[in-house]
Amino acid sequence: MSAGLASRQQRLPDQRAKTQAPVSKVFDIGACPWNKEDSSETCFTRLSMTSGAPDPFAEDEPQGPVPFAIGFRKSSGEAIVFGGALLGAGLLLPALLTGHQLLALSALVPLLTAFWHYPMIDRSHPQLGANGDGLFVERLGFLDWGAVTSLELRRTAVRNIELVTLVIGLTRPVEEAVSKPQAVAPWKRLMLRNWTREAKEDGNSLLLVRLDTLTGNPEDVLNRIRSYRPV
Repeated sequence: MSAGLASRQQRLPDQRAKTQAPVSKVFDIGACPWNKEDSSETCFTRLSMTSGAPDPFAEDEPQGPVPFAIGFRKSSGEAIVFGGALLGAGLLLPALLTGHQLLALSALVPLLTAFWHYPMIDRSHPQLGANGDGLFVERLGFLDWGAVTSLELRRTAVRNIELVTLVIGLTRPVEEAVSKPQAVAPWKRLMLRNWTREAKEDGNSLLLVRLDTLTGNPEDVLNRIRSYRPV
C-alpha cells in the first residue's frame, strides 16, 4: 500500500511538469513552414512563437492578438547571393590556378557581396514577429511593449519600386528597450540587417524595419502588431 502511494507521488511532479505552459522561444519555429512563399499567409496568421505549429482549433478570423513571425521573401536575395557566389568562384578558381593576384582580389568583391546579403536567403530565423513577450526584431531580440510609443508605415518610391518601412517609436534608446536580447554569432554581426535606427532630439530612438523585403502584407503586419500595442 505504502509502495503504491510512493509511486503515485513520484509521478505527480512529472504530470505537473507536462501541464505547465511552454516557455516562449522565438526560434522554436517547429513544423510550420513560415519561410515558404506559397504558405506564408497561413503561417503568418496562425504561427505561434511558443509551439511553432498552426493551431488546429484557430478560426479563420483570429480574435485578439495572435503571435506571428515573418521572414524574407524567397525572391528578395537569391539572385544577388547565388550570383555573387558563382561570379566570385568563377574568378577565384582561375586566379588560384594561374597565380594571378589581381584576379584573386577582384573575386573578393562578388564574394563579399554574397556574404553581406546572405541573411536574405537564410530561412532558419524570422526577421520580425510579435507575441506576449514583446515585438521581435532579428539581431536585437524582443522589444518591451511598454517601450513602444508609436507604430506607422512610411512609404517611399525609388524608380517605380515602392519601399515600405515600419517606423517604431521608442521611449528610450534601442538597447535599453530590448527586454530579451537575442544571442547573435559574431560573424553574423558583419552581415546585412533589415533595420536601421534614427536618434531623436529627445535622446530616444526610432527603429526602422523594412517590410517590402518580408513576406506578408505591410498593412496586415502593422495591424497585428497594433493588436498587442494599440498606439
